[in-house]
Order: sequence, then structure tokens, then C-alpha cells
Amino acid sequence: VTVQTISSPSSDPLHTATQDGQVTLEGGQITMGDVNCDDDVNSVDAMFIMQFATGLRGSSNQCPPPSGALYEPACDVSGDNQCDSVDALFIMQCDVGIPNAFCPEPTTPVMTPLALSQNAEIQVGQGTVVNHGMVSIPITADVNDTKVGAGTIELHYNPNMVQPKACSVDPDDKFDSEVCNLTYAADALRFTFISINGESGEIPLANIIFQSVGEPGDSTDLTATVRTFANTDGQTIPTSIQDGRIDIWSRLRLFLPFSR
Repeated sequence: VTVQTISSPSSDPLHTATQDGQVTLEGGQITMGDVNCDDDVNSVDAMFIMQFATGLRGSSNQCPPPSGALYEPACDVSGDNQCDSVDALFIMQCDVGIPNAFCPEPTTPVMTPLALSQNAEIQVGQGTVVNHGMVSIPITADVNDTKVGAGTIELHYNPNMVQPKACSVDPDDKFDSEVCNLTYAADALRFTFISINGESGEIPLANIIFQSVGEPGDSTDLTATVRTFANTDGQTIPTSIQDGRIDIWSRLRLFLPFSR
């Protein structure tokens, strides 16, 4: 404390003594990548970083950050002293289990609790395929009353019946960035996507090409698990899921209209 002026009401100087104080900051450890401070690092954080990189979101040194901002001290996961799309890419790769400098080992997925009401439906397509043939399975979302900004979805299958061969995320080019990992697990693939401004309505999320490895008459369910599905503010969008299926036939059947 430095006394500049202190006096009585009649302007007589008063003799003073000062005693300095001290503030001790006991901050917790920063979780790199968790720019929204929700104790998880996923595609929502990547979306926030992309919004920041394009000037749609501000920055803050406060955790949790105020509305419209991200917690910048946790942003630089790539170690280049920048908060940009490279950091968003690293986070998205980690979210689908692709190792990089930020996550040398695949991370353990964290389930996001969802509310009971639904604002979006995830639909997995169905298909038939001849033995050793290929079939494309679409995955779509029907989003109502809000806009999806970030999502991470797993698709589980029976690896003794089919094997994924190709993954085309965002076939209609609606999103700003996307990553897919066909070898996320022995029985599952995983993909993630972000949209800076959000998308709504009927949205094609991905087309997955499977090759049959089972025998004619075999089949496998295609079960989707939503890991992240959030709006552009990072708030969870409640979802319902319609799973799909692949049937393996000895040959494709041709149905002709009945005529007399």
C-alpha cells in the first residue's frame, strides 16, 4: 500500500503506518483441449476453436468461459503457441481414437448423458449384399428446433459378418470439418464432425461402405452410439436412434410386379 494523501476533514495531514497484504492463487491444473471447461475433450471443444479461429467466438482466461467465448489457456494442444484449426483437428483425431502428438494413445470415450425428450433422430440405413459383395449404408440425422454444431458417433457391427471398407463423412458438404476412423475398434468405427454455424433439418452424416465376409443367410445389426451431439453453444441435443441392418444373400433378388 502506498499512501498518496490522507487527511482530516479540516485538511490536516494524518500520520499513517501501512501493512502490506498478500494474495495466493491456488489454481487447478489446466486440462488441455477442454476449452469449454466441461471436464471432457471432444468435438464440442473443436467446434469452439473453429469458431474462435473464424472470429465467431471470443477468448477468456476464465474457466468456465463466459457465453460466446472459449477458455484460451487450454486451446494450444499442438504446442505451436497458436489457437487455431490445427488444435481443432488434433482434438477431433483424438475423439475418434487416431493417435497424434496430443494423444499418443487412443482415449477412453466418455458417455454424454442425454435428456428424455428428443430434438434429433439418428437413422442408420439398411441394406442387402451378396456374399463378398459391397453395400453402402447411409447414416442421417433429422434435427428439429435447433442446429447441430458438433457430433461424434460410433457404429457397431458384427465383424464376422461385415467389414467397413470406406467412410465418407458429410457427403453433402454441409460441415466445416470431419474425421473418420474405420479401425476405431474391432467391432466399431467412429466419426466426428463440426459445423461453425450449425445445420438443421434432414442431414446426411455419413455413407459407410461394408464388404460382406459372412455366409449367405447371415445378417448383422448396425447399432449407433451417440457420443456427442451438441448445438453451436455446446449444449447437448437430446437424440433418439434408429439402428440399421445388413443381410447377406447368395445372390441379389429381383422382385417383378405381378401381371396376368
